[in-house]
Amino acid sequence: MLKLHHIGIAVKDIAAYLKNSQYNRSTEIIYDPVQHSNICMLKNIYNEPPIELIEPIDEASTTYQHLQRNGNSIHHLCYQIDSYEKLEEYMGKHKLKRIFGPVEATVFNGEKVVFSYSRNQGIVEFLLLSK
Repeated sequence: MLKLHHIGIAVKDIAAYLKNSQYNRSTEIIYDPVQHSNICMLKNIYNEPPIELIEPIDEASTTYQHLQRNGNSIHHLCYQIDSYEKLEEYMGKHKLKRIFGPVEATVFNGEKVVFSYSRNQGIVEFLLLSK
């Protein structure tokens, strides 16, 4: 039902992170108005799930507080799911609390994402694939 799509990492500075990264950049650094952050997707040479780097712009960014508390660190896991109905069922079954969404994700060509919170896992993002 679910497949791990990517791992989101909050970083202070994407350019600085890339200088020491073992991953290859798969997108340019783009601005995401939903997260009010700069975003860059990375892939590694072993075809593991990609890494999403999230650089908050300022205090209004969704990852700003996380970065202040934890420094560069994993912020969320993202799973792909093929229908909103399956997502609703999954969230109810596992008692996930919706943070926001569905909203269009700039870095994923406008596909919809939903952010939720799990007591066991923290922030969980779901990518609703329309294909």
